[in-house]
Amino acid sequence: MKKVECTSPNIYVIKRNTINHLINKICSSQLKVLTEAELANIYTTLYPYTQVEDSTKDKHIANIKEKTNIPKAAIEPIDNPQKIIAFSKPPIPTNDNTQADTPVNRICPKCTSPLVLRTTKKGAHAGEQFYGCSRFPKCRYHENL
Repeated sequence: MKKVECTSPNIYVIKRNTINHLINKICSSQLKVLTEAELANIYTTLYPYTQVEDSTKDKHIANIKEKTNIPKAAIEPIDNPQKIIAFSKPPIPTNDNTQADTPVNRICPKCTSPLVLRTTKKGAHAGEQFYGCSRFPKCRYHENL
């Protein structure tokens, strides 16, 4: 990575621990920031388009479902805006003889794949269990128990 060079002003090659610094730098260098009056104007312009009858919303949802073949539950309107629906990728089968139990609500922070319970086979920690990414060896994230 030390020898990677990029001449484009919109592409950055960075280490992941410097991403916050880069985001702050990009945000502070932006020339155009909307004022409160501009934001209010945009809001008042767009707000009337959100005020439609329930039959229109239902028709819109049916059209989306028909075009995309998405299951009905995935596009139902959310009554409570605070409600969060989490979707995760299905586990990817592994070719090794490790345990394939997917822990509840454990996902890899690097690639969002499920973490699986594994047992160390070699070395000083042989026999110890840990959570490893189901995409190993492409993703090598692990958590000790």
